[in-house]
Amino acid sequence: MLLKNNSPFWFGEAEVAKKYFTSGMRTEYRDRRWLGYQMFKEWTGSGVYGEEGVWVDKLLMRAAEKVGNLGDPPRLAEMEELVGELAFAFDEFRHAKDLARAYYLVAPEAKATFHELGELKNGRMLTSLRYQLRKQPIGRAAVELSEGGGLGLYFGIRNVFAKTTPTDTLERYILGIGKNTLEDEMGHMATRVKNVLDADYSFAQWAELDSSLQEICWQKLLERNEQFDFPYSVEELSGKIKDVVGAQEFVTHELGFLLDRIGISRCEYLAESKKMTR
Repeated sequence: MLLKNNSPFWFGEAEVAKKYFTSGMRTEYRDRRWLGYQMFKEWTGSGVYGEEGVWVDKLLMRAAEKVGNLGDPPRLAEMEELVGELAFAFDEFRHAKDLARAYYLVAPEAKATFHELGELKNGRMLTSLRYQLRKQPIGRAAVELSEGGGLGLYFGIRNVFAKTTPTDTLERYILGIGKNTLEDEMGHMATRVKNVLDADYSFAQWAELDSSLQEICWQKLLERNEQFDFPYSVEELSGKIKDVVGAQEFVTHELGFLLDRIGISRCEYLAESKKMTR
């Protein structure tokens, strides 16, 4: 149910990226806009982790402080937990650094602060929604799963350049960022989906999780569309998320790693999806 109901939004994010890179709407201003905003998202978390104001720098410092305070001899459980914290924070830091390389290639003299880079109306609304939902356990689970749209962005970019070879340094950077981010985020998402499936949720809790995730994913799709300077109208986005065939292909082709992780074949997913559509 979660994949069927939310994959159309993730598919929509891939479509936004595809249209941006293939429709001729790219400009230096728009590249600065989307790259700078994506760097802001990686650095600040966009409401996914930490309390408000806790960004990647603080995550790294907190984890490092915990390492410094390990007992002697250190306990294995604490060390394993800290490896996870450090790895997550480092991944986000590296993603922000990679985006900064591309951003400053487009805008070498830019001096915008993170707050200025993050000035998107739909982005502020998404972050606020995530913080609100995280107050409850089901909402927190929905927020953690909502990073799937980021995969949509980078799957879209990867697919564009699979058909058109990057022509300059910036495009090669962008393709490299997409590949590196997908490698990290696919692992993060697979773990989160498995954790949710292993939770002992009631039918009502599953329904709440699905509803909350759809609410986030729609707002995230609006944010992505604004980030790329509105390749689609709201009406066109609404049409994209009704594209059942496109969403099913996105799951079976791009999210196959999730189906593998939860032990469902592509054929089984398509058969079950058709049953739920009737």
